Amino acid sequence: MLFALEPDVGALPVRFGMPREEVRRVLGPEPPVVKKLFITQRERDTFLAVGAHVYYRDADVCEAVELFAPATPTFRGVPLLGRPLSDVAAWLRGLDPSASMSPTGIRSRRFGLACYVPNAVEARDAPVEGVLCFERGYFERHGVT
Repeated sequence: MLFALEPDVGALPVRFGMPREEVRRVLGPEPPVVKKLFITQRERDTFLAVGAHVYYRDADVCEAVELFAPATPTFRGVPLLGRPLSDVAAWLRGLDPSASMSPTGIRSRRFGLACYVPNAVEARDAPVEGVLCFERGYFERHGVT
């Protein structure tokens, strides 16, 4: 499934602020696997056939979407999964010089997206395995600086 990442909007067709039941209708018909998050004890929905984890804030509304294969997340028309992290990081930093590297990838708060590679410090050319699209304030609400 194609997901167009739009800052402050969502991973279309999923929008930030969308109620859980509407997300389930959009990403169905597969019933989601519901898991509690260790730190917050909030539930997330996992849609394995689509390749998506959907995270909810209070009031059961979408605050972030994490995408992995077989999903096809794109930002500004560019597919992100499977590309070398070093290429994605260089491209993203060209768009957002404040984008920051972490031990697990690169994050742009300006665009509300993060690309994940396990052990990115040692594997800078490894392919991007996951992309998180998040609403403004997501990391601050969860105590991540």
